[in-house]
Amino acid sequence: MVRRLFQLISVVALLLLVFSCEDDTVYTGSDARLEFSTDTVMFDTVFSTLGSTTKRLKVYNPLNQPIEIKSVKVAGGAQSPFIININGLADTASNFRIEAHDSMYIFVQVKVDPTGQNSPLVLEDSLVFNTNNNLQKVKLLAWGQDIHLLKDSIIGTQTWTNDKPYVIYKALLVDSLATLTINPGTKIYMHRGVWFGVKGTMIVNGTKENPVVFRGDRMDVSNYAPPVPYDEIPGQWEEIRFMNGSKGKLNYAIIRNGQFGIVAGVLNKEEKAELELSNCKIYNHAIVGLFAINAKVTANNSLIANAGYASFMCSPGGEYEFYHCTFANYPSFGISGGSAVVLMNYAVESDTTSSNIYAKKYYYENLTKAYFGNCLIFSENVKSLVLEFSDKKAANYLFDHCLIKYPKNGLNLSDETKFLTTKVSDKAEPGFVKVDVINYKYDFQLTRTSIAREIGSIDIANLYPVDLIENSRLVDEMPDAGCYEYVAPAENK
Repeated sequence: MVRRLFQLISVVALLLLVFSCEDDTVYTGSDARLEFSTDTVMFDTVFSTLGSTTKRLKVYNPLNQPIEIKSVKVAGGAQSPFIININGLADTASNFRIEAHDSMYIFVQVKVDPTGQNSPLVLEDSLVFNTNNNLQKVKLLAWGQDIHLLKDSIIGTQTWTNDKPYVIYKALLVDSLATLTINPGTKIYMHRGVWFGVKGTMIVNGTKENPVVFRGDRMDVSNYAPPVPYDEIPGQWEEIRFMNGSKGKLNYAIIRNGQFGIVAGVLNKEEKAELELSNCKIYNHAIVGLFAINAKVTANNSLIANAGYASFMCSPGGEYEFYHCTFANYPSFGISGGSAVVLMNYAVESDTTSSNIYAKKYYYENLTKAYFGNCLIFSENVKSLVLEFSDKKAANYLFDHCLIKYPKNGLNLSDETKFLTTKVSDKAEPGFVKVDVINYKYDFQLTRTSIAREIGSIDIANLYPVDLIENSRLVDEMPDAGCYEYVAPAENK
């Protein structure tokens, strides 16, 4: 009996030994993949001196066998601001073994001088891991100035000041019932892919001398030939979205180089996004500058320019009033200019519920009002204005003392319910100070001989007696169309 018990214990011990031991042979398969504690090593601290705090990245081996990392390096090499340390080895490390289900640490620092005037705001690189010739990357991300950093944030009522820039990473949402107030001179930088949403209220209190700026966070120059600053390249971030039921009041805001500048509204939702724009510049966007979805928008003294599809577009329907606005659309870097204004009382999207990949869904809303008073509407396209309407809903619009680029005799200007004292021109541009479609340099102020001069209504000008740069509209016989009033150089402020 004792002998049998001893034999049984020996067998159990042997089995435990066999199954508890894992293969000590290094795994060499090409499918080997490491796991990481994060996909992005992010430095969100304030850099007050040369250098930074140290961040730690944990690298896991999920396999049942040891694995050997052939090399770990910073993609940017010696020119990168990021420095790594593994067992005292910096920049490039090689032949690191991680046992089965074990891990190792990599320590990362970034060298940046936040007081340097030429320091880029955003610093990006990556760690590259070579395991059995299988390459994996972990992003490295830092900012080179003192900043307010907001990551995937839902914010309540608060006020932003111009003490230092605000950097938005991934997404930000102003909650319903909350009010975000932004003081003069504040700069908001959007990281790549950022979505900025408003469910509550956003108030922008910019001034002529200290506008509020929304833009991408890359301040360096691209590798394109010739080199172009990223700030001039459209599509650097996504959009500012005013949700249905939200309110926005923006004065002296500059919004540039996103996919969209502002999107007001959500398709097929109740209520309306309500937006007031005064003295704003919305330009250099990849798709649409101001896109309104059955929204309510009032704007004056504003420039809406240069977008791939349209500078301003409503689809479907809504209620709009524009006074002394310039809608211009010419190419920006890599993006051909689209139309200046597109008005629609319907919208179309793909029907994802259908087995037919070509199936579409249609939405219809009344275009209750689309009023353009003393506006200038010009683009590179032969037709700067697009009117597309369904008879299922109303389409009410009026261009009052406007100048529109369009083929002559292409619009029924005799219909004063649609076009009141409005002119068309087929010129390439109406007399802007600069239209350089080769180098993408534009100045949409008017020249002395511009055909947009002195064609506006004095009654409308009396409502807005100074232009976007605070020149008086009432010093000569008649006001000019658009957001800029021509003033002779000696008189210009």
